[in-house]
Amino acid sequence: MFGENHVMFQRGEKHFPPARPLFTQNAAGGCVPICAAELTPAGEVKWIYLIHAHGGNNPRDVAAWAFNPSHVYVCMMVYSEEASLWGATNLQDTFFEALDPGNAIPDANATLIYGPHKSLVITRKAMVAVEVSY
Repeated sequence: MFGENHVMFQRGEKHFPPARPLFTQNAAGGCVPICAAELTPAGEVKWIYLIHAHGGNNPRDVAAWAFNPSHVYVCMMVYSEEASLWGATNLQDTFFEALDPGNAIPDANATLIYGPHKSLVITRKAMVAVEVSY
């Protein structure tokens, strides 16, 4: 089963199992690939989501989609060759606010990947992978 490529100007939709893996490539400059998933306590994937976000192309409110926002996990990726670590950790508010305007997703469920990465993948089992680009 092949994955589904999400390019820069797509907003993304949630995909229900058995979803195809979702991926985005060539995320550099101001791009911030973001993926999310809702999992039950038993590990069942309810849905997955991916967006190749950048200024003006904000993610959807994934917390509103959730059966239980405390079971939503979010991963954002910032490319270290274009952004400082300070910028990666302090300038992503617009994206977080779009993902979860009510602040319902626990902070512990959010991960920031910072490094020489340009590609992000979320599998149908909600596993996340990046491609290292040196």
